[in-house]
Amino acid sequence: MFMSKQLCGFFLAALCLPGAAQLPTLQDKKWLGHFVGYERRDFQFGVMQDGEMKIEVINDKGVAMGMVKTILISPAVCEVVGPRSIVKKIDEKSLISPDKPNPKAEKISYRGKVTGGAEFEMNVAFDGDKVMLGGRILNPGALKTPLEFQIRTKIQNVYMYTDKEKLKNETDRDRIEFIRDDKERGRIGSYKAAKFTDENVFGKGLTKVEVEMKPFAGKRFKFELEGPGIMRMENPRGISSCPMEGFVVLWRHDAEKDPEGKGRVIIEVK
Repeated sequence: MFMSKQLCGFFLAALCLPGAAQLPTLQDKKWLGHFVGYERRDFQFGVMQDGEMKIEVINDKGVAMGMVKTILISPAVCEVVGPRSIVKKIDEKSLISPDKPNPKAEKISYRGKVTGGAEFEMNVAFDGDKVMLGGRILNPGALKTPLEFQIRTKIQNVYMYTDKEKLKNETDRDRIEFIRDDKERGRIGSYKAAKFTDENVFGKGLTKVEVEMKPFAGKRFKFELEGPGIMRMENPRGISSCPMEGFVVLWRHDAEKDPEGKGRVIIEVK
């Protein structure tokens, strides 16, 4: 069954209505579904209506490399239960911002709530090829367990469609370099399994991470702390895994040292 142009237009319009949307959306077709956009030669960054963020990597022809190579970024309020952090679901209808939709924003902020009523604040700013992210929990709501605010940046399985027999050669020059909070430097590849909770290798926290992988065609991603905050890498299922299959760079707000939420993680695409 085919949908008429009028009916299709109705549904597209419905996506933009306050009741159906979360944060308001830009009306430009290129940015449909985005609250905020930011564009550079090598990437475009967007804040979506549901508060999720993404970095789409641009190839030498000026075209986005596709969903698998898109960097996914999520604000997260987590309950801390022993060694585990349980991510609470964002109530999308609670999302609000003092800012208007903007395809050329310099900085924006928005707030929202999660199940249990805890309220968070997310801050985003731009400077050239740098995206600066920070945030904090404003109110714990009805939640009684300890909470923490995280910004979770996911490198996906960019080798998903690569022949398994070719993976070792294809990943040969991949590198993930890092500086620990004790100033020790380290470097790993993407082919061999790594356990990011191993403090003998990765320490208790990181101050800088730089990622270079072949599918990104020479583009590198640098993560660096600005001000208080805690950064580390995380395996997607919490167990040892190959970085080529995807991993998370996690920034955590340090509520004790930074109650006003001034700390940032800076993501630079080089």
